[in-house]
Amino acid sequence: MPATSPTPLVSIITPTYNHALYIGRCLESVLAQTETRWEQIVIDDGSTDGTAEIVNHFTDARIRYVPQRHRGIAGLGGAYNLALRMARGEYVAILEGDDFWPQDKLERQLPEFEDPEVVLSWGLAAETDPAGETRRLNPELGQLRRHQHKTAAQTVQLLLEANCIPACTVLCRKSALLAVGGFHQPEGLPNVDYPTWLQLCRVGRFAPVNRIVGFYRRHDHQVSVTMTKEMLRNLDVGPAFVEALDVRERKTLGVSVDSAWRLARRSRAAVELAAGRVALREGRRRVATAYFRRALREGGGAVRLLAMVGLASVYLGTDLDAISGVYRHIRVRREANELAAVEQADALKTPGLRPDR
Repeated sequence: MPATSPTPLVSIITPTYNHALYIGRCLESVLAQTETRWEQIVIDDGSTDGTAEIVNHFTDARIRYVPQRHRGIAGLGGAYNLALRMARGEYVAILEGDDFWPQDKLERQLPEFEDPEVVLSWGLAAETDPAGETRRLNPELGQLRRHQHKTAAQTVQLLLEANCIPACTVLCRKSALLAVGGFHQPEGLPNVDYPTWLQLCRVGRFAPVNRIVGFYRRHDHQVSVTMTKEMLRNLDVGPAFVEALDVRERKTLGVSVDSAWRLARRSRAAVELAAGRVALREGRRRVATAYFRRALREGGGAVRLLAMVGLASVYLGTDLDAISGVYRHIRVRREANELAAVEQADALKTPGLRPDR
């Protein structure tokens, strides 16, 4: 076992709640890191499923377990900021209790901070099923490449279009987090990542890495699955961020309130499209029509095209999924090819990159 560092380089924040099925893999992936100068702060939101027993089974002194009374998702920001106050490292990484890392995650990303302007590094996440088997990349390679070699102002523009930064891949300077007041969780929002990324753009530049540096597990109990309505409030985060800036800072970042709301409406159109497809599949044709019309009115190119297909499906009584099957087939094939290419480059056969067994 590596000796405990009195001054860890990286503090890993791990909020967890009833992750008994997954927390062991999470901790093992940290213990396997090739960069050993870390501490992991596990903030347990009152788990009742044996999570505590599993965490306490790990005796490495670098793992710090902090049980709390259950506060629910509304207390997530408080849990993150409690861990931030406890953090001794120069850098802060995020790894929730149901996610895990490749063994060289920290080693790969720390060199990005040799540039003093960089405040956050992120990369590709391999999205997995509950068993840890890789399914797809998140985000797609094209999305990540759009973010590479960008100024802070350019990154804000991209984030106002969509938040494609997977939290499990993030490593950032603690000093930058403290400068923006720590992690941000606006009232009613079930996450801290998107509002915090926007705030960090105010103090420095982001450095994406074109490698898999996190594994994001999809399962039925996670917030993004069980709190769909609350997650939709993310669409208002960008405009609210811009509205809170003073005129000087808006000019520096090249943003306006009108453009932020226009981009938010486009994002909402994509959600309306998805809801319309579900309604049509369930036979609620009038509801589907309303969704598709809103998506057509506010959406961008691909969303408008698929909304028109949806309306045609309603009027003609045809199967939307069958009509759009070619588009979906092309997308799935592209995702599979991208994943295969990155897996080959990342040497996923190494122990630290294997899914659960």
